[in-house]
Amino acid sequence: MPHPPLTQLAHSAAQFFATRELLHDARTITLLGSGHMELDLVRGSCLHGTRYQPPLVMSGMLRTRIEGALAEIELPWTTLTQARIRVQLRLEERDPAKGYKVKNALAGYDGLFVLCLLEITVLLATVEGSWSGNYRGAVDWPRDWARRGL
Repeated sequence: MPHPPLTQLAHSAAQFFATRELLHDARTITLLGSGHMELDLVRGSCLHGTRYQPPLVMSGMLRTRIEGALAEIELPWTTLTQARIRVQLRLEERDPAKGYKVKNALAGYDGLFVLCLLEITVLLATVEGSWSGNYRGAVDWPRDWARRGL
């Protein structure tokens, strides 16, 4: 019996990537810098540019969310032949003292922020077909997180 299309799930996963949950990976993303990143949730790999990196925390969160959504329509995770997140990252330094409106305000922090502009495409596939979802968003965090080890 064919399963329902996974278009909405792909769109939801793309939107989820550009949320405050990305702050768990702020230090790593700041150190890696702007560029193209590809997360393969089936294999558990993370590629930034041409180099493999340890998987992001976000990879585990997305996999858990997708697994939960699949379970609601009675599909096991193993039904997926592909679950990839392709992200174009552009990091910019922003200064609240010069009028930048902080998206993720943190009490007591008044320094520079990293604004992470994201173009996200999620690709989901099974033997029955493939579906994609796209989203553009932005998340910011204190620039000093990478230096402070947060």
